[in-house]
Amino acid sequence: MTKYRFAQREHRRFRLMVNASAGVFSALTVGIFAVSKSAECGWLLVTAFPALALMLMRPNPAHRAVTSVVEVSRTERPELAMRVKHRVFVFVNSVDLANIQAVRYGQCLHADDLTAVHFVLDPARAASLQDYWDRFEHGTKLQMVECPDRRLSMAAQELVQHALDNHADTRVTVLLARRTHAPLVGRLLHDRTADKLGRLISRIPGATPQIVVYDMEARIARATQAQRKSAATTSHAVERKAANDGGRT
Repeated sequence: MTKYRFAQREHRRFRLMVNASAGVFSALTVGIFAVSKSAECGWLLVTAFPALALMLMRPNPAHRAVTSVVEVSRTERPELAMRVKHRVFVFVNSVDLANIQAVRYGQCLHADDLTAVHFVLDPARAASLQDYWDRFEHGTKLQMVECPDRRLSMAAQELVQHALDNHADTRVTVLLARRTHAPLVGRLLHDRTADKLGRLISRIPGATPQIVVYDMEARIARATQAQRKSAATTSHAVERKAANDGGRT
């Protein structure tokens, strides 16, 4: 705090004296404790405390750098003008509930153009997806993007950059479906592809990635509960039928 007072050029002697005195007395207390308790691991305090202090001080420069970048100046007027055209891409690898939720969310954005995009890594799977998509009948077109070198991130960046280059007044939003699992299961099943693509696309000026989360754990819990309820209803119906048959006999 004494250093802070000097850095802020505060010339109030009382505050400087209080902070400096607190620092001196704290150092003396630690020194006395370390010497008197040296046989009882007092040295641990002397070594651990500075290490912890340094660890806590390390995030401060990074925090200040982030704040300086994202903070809007109070004297400048923020630019909130809307772009003329808004295009939305939904990256899909299959037709499942997670991707359907992402497409539905894309429709809610009321964009000028909504396109589902599938990067072709397996031609047979892409053909099957296209066939199913054509029978789906929901009005969202599916664009196949060839990716022969299997560099998915590069193909995604080129697609977004091409859309921005064709129309300078276009804003592109990329929706990425991400399935969340329980913490332990998620580490085994989830490869963080959506996070990687979102991180790369966010570096392109004029492009905004959005991750649409689909909670698999909650979905499984609801499905299990529905199955148990159905089984209980069926069991109850069987018992009632057996009781009625027994009463008749």
